[in-house]
Amino acid sequence: MTLAVFRIIRLFVYDRITKWFRDMFVGFESGPGKTINDLLGCPWCIGVWASVVVVFFYYLSSISWIVILMLAVASVASFLQILANLIGWKAENLKLDANTKY
Repeated sequence: MTLAVFRIIRLFVYDRITKWFRDMFVGFESGPGKTINDLLGCPWCIGVWASVVVVFFYYLSSISWIVILMLAVASVASFLQILANLIGWKAENLKLDANTKY
């Protein structure tokens, strides 16, 4: 369930595919729109609500574990992609440093 929540957080706070949803609440200066805008910019806040949703559906239906499992697998894939990016960036920086020294 934790990995599923992690994936939901990344989806709503960081991923480009949901940027249109986040952009719907950007112009609000007060009220519920401002609250939702603040919520969508805060991974800690989204994490609380995503946890509530995942746990609720987990106990609501025995078939919801399939969606939770898919989100968890996508979460592991996200971790691996982030790790690969970090390794690639580190290698590029080392290569640039080596080229500037000589």
